[in-house]
Amino acid sequence: MRAGPPSVRLRLTLWCAGAVAVILLIFAIGTYLFTRERLFAQVSAELRGDAAAVRELVEHDPGELGELEEHGVVGLFRVELRNKRFP
Repeated sequence: MRAGPPSVRLRLTLWCAGAVAVILLIFAIGTYLFTRERLFAQVSAELRGDAAAVRELVEHDPGELGELEEHGVVGLFRVELRNKRFP
């Protein structure tokens, strides 16, 4: 039993399904990249703000570094005194 060429209806259905799949794939990739970029930008901005707060505190009042941890403002930084400039 030999199968003949696919019918026009089957070919059009496959073409439409393929086109929809490609469009959905492009949309999904675009959404992923946009969301990823926005998330990284937001995290970077927050980290820059936290680093600025730590830098400001270390430069002006290093005795108050414990305050940052108490208030939960900065949880991902560790400040080490490498010279004897700060008491």
